Amino acid sequence: MLVANLVPLAGVLFWQWSVSSVIILYWFENVVIGIVNVARMIAVAPAGSGVGTDVATMIHGAKFFVIPFFIFHYFFFCAGHGIFVFSMFPDENGFFPETNSIQLFSALSRAFEIFATPLALAAWALVLSHAISFGVNYLGGGEYRRLNIDRLMLMPYGRIVVLHITIIVGGFVTMALGEPIWVIVILVLVKIGVDLKMHLTEHLKTAGESQIKQVHSD
Repeated sequence: MLVANLVPLAGVLFWQWSVSSVIILYWFENVVIGIVNVARMIAVAPAGSGVGTDVATMIHGAKFFVIPFFIFHYFFFCAGHGIFVFSMFPDENGFFPETNSIQLFSALSRAFEIFATPLALAAWALVLSHAISFGVNYLGGGEYRRLNIDRLMLMPYGRIVVLHITIIVGGFVTMALGEPIWVIVILVLVKIGVDLKMHLTEHLKTAGESQIKQVHSD
């Protein structure tokens, strides 16, 4: 996670990224978090003394209703957030291609070109970071046995709301100061710090709740 978050820092220092590019990149991370959370909800399978075959069947059956609701609600939230972000922070570095019905083929060509840009590499680094966390912590660490689908449905919101209030406020302050590079660097470092704290808190809380449940069951 730290390595992935250092890529935007390199972008600011070596590729002259603007504050808009950084904030658009972090908005894109919201979409990644939502996709990973859908995978978490699909894989979740709570285990314990109170979870029998009938309860497990009900949990898996509930996924057919809860997951589509989450997809609609979360990505509608991301779309609204994205409209705000792109309105307030223009896409100066071409993170997304311009598109219309007349220039469809040129837009598709531009989309493929973007995959080779430093900004796209930063986006892929974030994707890889969340994918590794899903594999190592959620599946390998057994979190899919310790969480439930109701909690998973709400879990992403707390993280992204805190992060993006911090980022957007910092973005406006940065623009007001004329986007000096040192302020953008501070913004990226603050994001890394907040992200790290919330990441560790989330996983430690899950592990702690598991230990408490184990003590009660014993």
